[in-house]
Amino acid sequence: MRYFTTWTIICLTFADFIYSSCKQSPSVVASTYTYVEPKYGNIQLQATNDSLHYPLSKSTYNDIESFNYFIANGASFISFFDERSATITIYEFLSQKRIDKIKLKKIMEGRSLYKPSVYIRNFDSIFITNGALLYMFNSKGEKKISIDFLTGTDKYAVFENYKPPVLSGNNLYVGVRPYVEETSLEAIRKWKLLYAFNLTNNKREMFYSLPEVYRENLYGYSFMNYTYCYNDKGNFVFCFPADTAIYETDLMGYHRSYYAKSRFQDAPIQPISKEVIENDKGYNEFRKRDSYGAIFFDPYRKRYLRLVRHRAADTDQISLNSEKIQSIMILDDNFKIIGESVITDDFSFSSIFFTVEGGMYARVNSKDENALHFVRLLYVDERHEERPLSKN
Repeated sequence: MRYFTTWTIICLTFADFIYSSCKQSPSVVASTYTYVEPKYGNIQLQATNDSLHYPLSKSTYNDIESFNYFIANGASFISFFDERSATITIYEFLSQKRIDKIKLKKIMEGRSLYKPSVYIRNFDSIFITNGALLYMFNSKGEKKISIDFLTGTDKYAVFENYKPPVLSGNNLYVGVRPYVEETSLEAIRKWKLLYAFNLTNNKREMFYSLPEVYRENLYGYSFMNYTYCYNDKGNFVFCFPADTAIYETDLMGYHRSYYAKSRFQDAPIQPISKEVIENDKGYNEFRKRDSYGAIFFDPYRKRYLRLVRHRAADTDQISLNSEKIQSIMILDDNFKIIGESVITDDFSFSSIFFTVEGGMYARVNSKDENALHFVRLLYVDERHEERPLSKN
């Protein structure tokens, strides 16, 4: 039986992926820029009363490093990897009943744990990144695959909801942690953002470079955490915190960029000097600038969702503990901006995922230590009076 995970459901239709397993990574390919006249309407995301609650045991914590939704035997499941207790907990998605709990230290016996992350394709394909290795275990805890990362801490793969793994033929495409040397333009220009692990011959290759604005300027670590999604055309769509454009690519010759600037951004996102970054002031400068966050593709409504984090109007009011005001941009399948609105509901944008029925959910109440909570989101397409960008 064919199994599908949240990553394929989030970013694809149920067709097979059409990548060749023997691609060669090209050098930096300039993107073809496309400007599509935006129409900043009033389409918004709104939290509903439809919510799900997954209870945590006393030995499990709410510190979720990675999670995913998947289908097996015609039923929906959701799994959470708790980094603090190093356990994977699996629930039936709709009944919210726990059906399994896997201790990483047991199946990884004899191996130390270093920044692990987990992706469950099905009950017999449990992928784990740990240290500088990618593993696959079956439901019995038997190791089926082990692949070394390429040498260098800037080449550590990670499973994250906003860097979704994509399975294509024999290849598993996985995002890379942003560990590149932040004050070295040479290192930044050489850095690749995406792994292709061949699950048949254990070969690995890296693809895709940072865009020009990063290759020519320094921004510091906080601006390095790129995101991407995978669309129904079989292309990756990348989003970068310091870049107003978004990029669509097949990782080979096709590479387009699109206008995706927030209507609330009234000034360019300025680089940060090397001296400021070296003095550990980069994060404070990040707080003073607009930035772009996670991007998702809704495969059922053919829309892209892009998070925007906005600088304070008065930079003297910025504190390291304060939250940036955020808005959500909505683009259609042709990358035309069709809406942008300030987030008024309390949900985690970076946790959005889509179910097989087309439902859209995000995490709420993340500080609760007794359960994990998710709320269903809906698009609201109606006229609202435009208000200034503030918390009031």
